[in-house]
Amino acid sequence: EVFRLDEVDLDDANDVLEHEEQRLAILTALASAVQSRSIQSLREAIKEAEDFGLEGDDLKRLQEAKEVLQAELRPAALACIKQAVESRNMDQLRAAIEEGKVAGLTDAELEPARKTLREEERKVKARDGLKEPLQSRDVAAMQAAIAEGEAAGLEAADLEAIKTALAEEQRKASARLLLSKAIRSRQVPDLQSALKEGEAADLDSSELYEARRTLAEEQSKAA
Repeated sequence: EVFRLDEVDLDDANDVLEHEEQRLAILTALASAVQSRSIQSLREAIKEAEDFGLEGDDLKRLQEAKEVLQAELRPAALACIKQAVESRNMDQLRAAIEEGKVAGLTDAELEPARKTLREEERKVKARDGLKEPLQSRDVAAMQAAIAEGEAAGLEAADLEAIKTALAEEQRKASARLLLSKAIRSRQVPDLQSALKEGEAADLDSSELYEARRTLAEEQSKAA
C-alpha cells in the first residue's frame, strides 16, 4: 500500500519546515551579531528574534545578544547621561534616561539624570506658578509663589516681576494702614503724611477720599 500525504498534512509539514528555517536563520543572525558586536546588527537581530518569538534554550542566545548590546551601549549611555546633566535640558535628560535603560545602566547610574530632571520639572512648575499670583496681585499668594520659586532654584530674572509686584502691594497695604490711623487721629500732619505716602504708593483716588475730606475739615477748623 502506497502511503500518501493529503494536502493538509503537506501544508502543515511545509509550515513546520519554514518555521524551522526561519528559527535557524534568526539564531545565525544572533550569533553573527554577537561576534561582530555591531550595535546596529545586534539591534536588528534582537528585534527579529523578539518578533519571531524564540522559545526554550533559544532564549539563551537572545539574552546573550542583549547583554552584548548593553555592554556596547554602556559607554555611550554614560556619556549621554553626563552631557544631559550638564545641559539640564529636559528633552536630553529624558532621552538619556531611556537610552541608559536600554543599555542596562543601574538605578545609581541613572539617578544623576533623574535628579536633574526632577529639579528642572520643579522649576517649570514653579515658573508656571508665578503667573496667577502675579495677575491677582494677592500678597500671600505672591509670597508663597516666590518662596517656591526660590526653593526650586529659579533665576533672579524669573522672580523679578513678581517681587516688584509684591513690593508694590506691600507698600499699598502699608499706606492704607497709615491712612486709617491718620483718619482716626485727625491730626493734620499725620493726614498730610499719610496722603503723600498713599499717592506715592499709587493708591486709587477712592482710597484717599476719606483722608482728604478729614484733612479739609481739620484745616477748616484751624482757619
